[in-house]
Amino acid sequence: MEETAANPLRALEGYFDNFSAVATNEKAVLEKIVESNATLTATTEKLTTMVTKLTEDILRLQKDNKAAGAGGVTRGSRVGEKDKDKCPHCQREVWHIPEDCFELETNANLRPSSWKS
Repeated sequence: MEETAANPLRALEGYFDNFSAVATNEKAVLEKIVESNATLTATTEKLTTMVTKLTEDILRLQKDNKAAGAGGVTRGSRVGEKDKDKCPHCQREVWHIPEDCFELETNANLRPSSWKS
């Protein structure tokens, strides 16, 4: 403390050195942020292009399927199936094939937690 009091210029130089170090560190951090932002922007542009292409492909495939006369597939249905069939195991009109019936013990691991016979 005596040296600082005796030589205020030396103390001031020390303060400026510390200020310079902080500014240099902040500049490096800002440069890294700018670099990361540029990478993020480029990646976002690539992903946007990919999503656009995939959307176009999906629309084209849907159009091709309609043109070919393929009916829309509904939840739980199999391609080409229109009607439900009676399952020999659960005795219900269902979309599943008999081998997939939850009534079979071989499919016990597939049963939902709310399943009841």
